[in-house]
Amino acid sequence: MKQVGELQSELKDILGELRESVEVVGAELIKLEQADTARVTLAMSRISMVARKFLFFVPEIANARTAEVELNGSLSALETQKWAELTSEATHSRTWMTQWSAIETLIRNQIPPQRRKLFKPSVATDDISISQNMVNDQLLDSLYKTLNNTKQNETAREHGCFADIAFPQSVFIEHVHAARRILLARRPRHPVRFLDVGCGGGLKVLSASAFFDRADGLEFDPGYVAAAETLFKNTRADRCNVIEADGLNYAHYDNYDVVYFYRPMRHIEMLRQLEDQIIKTVRPGTLIIAPYTIFEHRFKELGCARVERQIYITQVSQSDADKLRRDAEFTGSFAQFPPPIASTIWDPILKASRAMGFKAGV
Repeated sequence: MKQVGELQSELKDILGELRESVEVVGAELIKLEQADTARVTLAMSRISMVARKFLFFVPEIANARTAEVELNGSLSALETQKWAELTSEATHSRTWMTQWSAIETLIRNQIPPQRRKLFKPSVATDDISISQNMVNDQLLDSLYKTLNNTKQNETAREHGCFADIAFPQSVFIEHVHAARRILLARRPRHPVRFLDVGCGGGLKVLSASAFFDRADGLEFDPGYVAAAETLFKNTRADRCNVIEADGLNYAHYDNYDVVYFYRPMRHIEMLRQLEDQIIKTVRPGTLIIAPYTIFEHRFKELGCARVERQIYITQVSQSDADKLRRDAEFTGSFAQFPPPIASTIWDPILKASRAMGFKAGV
């Protein structure tokens, strides 16, 4: 008959064996396309064996406790406490073991590594998704106009600023989602920050906050600033902020990892001045989202390279930008800003998966 101490030692060994294999898998997943498939497969086999071993181990606890009671007639207070602690730990561990199937599926989504395009392929104009996106974009644009019905400030108009013009939300989401995946491939060691230059009432800033640690808007018009502040307050968007400033001489673009702008200035010469100010101020390697023709015609002149579609990167060669795109295609498509999760024995796998854009169903 096994004693409680012996069973506690066995459980410790089982969990130790499990943690060791879990750490191996987590360390490989973070490598993306360089992950060692054979090493992960072996570790997964060991995890499956440990899970089966645990299933046979659990009944031993109840059987051993019953046998001890029958042998001794009763248990001391100390022994009762030890059995209770062992039973509690085994019950807690059982929850982890039941999650293995979902964890295994999560790993198989990543191993062997496979490329996933940053954007959906272009489709015919009569494709059903285009029709659906058009309806969604039109509806959202109408709703947004009710949120920000502020007229453009006369000073802002005279300064050359565009009014709060709409850009299709579906296209914007495609680009910030892709930008998030590009950043995942670069494995940033600091909170990632996004800036919308000429943010108007702040809808794009609020949308971007789903993908980045921090999302700020830069706006010259005080009326639009107030509208953005109201939007962030009403939606409890505590990771969003609006800055009232002139983008033409703003000196802190280097605080951001992603900078988005969509024709904030009405006059081409002033728009070029804004582009020049942004590009000369940001850090090398900053992602630029500029979805309009004028920037597309001069991004090379500004020392940028195209990563994909209207996503550019500053002071990086085109060959390096192409490599970054390929690296990003190995990240997962679940690239939203991750919520905090409770700690489990699967943490090395879950954290590596989330860091690379893969979502666990546990």
